Amino acid sequence: MQQPCRRRFNLVLLALWCGGCSSIDDAVRASRSPTFRLVDLELSERDARTAEADLRVAISNPNAWQIAIDTIDYDVVINGTRLGTAVGGRDVFIGAGNEREVRLRLAYPNDDRLRSLLERTPPRGVGYRITGTAKVVGVGVDRVPFALEGTWHTS
Repeated sequence: MQQPCRRRFNLVLLALWCGGCSSIDDAVRASRSPTFRLVDLELSERDARTAEADLRVAISNPNAWQIAIDTIDYDVVINGTRLGTAVGGRDVFIGAGNEREVRLRLAYPNDDRLRSLLERTPPRGVGYRITGTAKVVGVGVDRVPFALEGTWHTS
């Protein structure tokens, strides 16, 4: 009489254990897209006609495996003025659960509207919008879109 009760108990334990395993296994297997955030934004003058936007972007890998960023195509808008489009961030490897900073640079024509930003940053900061796509290897999606926007305050 004792044996059927013990078998049921073992089956219940097995079901509970297997249920927990599948959710852990799914969390490890399900790929998630990396996240992007702006770390630093610097505008500088190269010469009388050309300026440069120097962006540092942190990319976080939420997956349990390494991913690779093949390239990042991005577009930069500062205080409502589009600076241009560029490609950067080539061959960046990000370990499982880690974050890595990538430096993106964009040369643009130095016109009067933006020259004032180089000379003196407004007290309320500089409005920015950085949009683009990253070609990511290891998440099951060829291109991962991102959009970063806000106000950058310099000290």
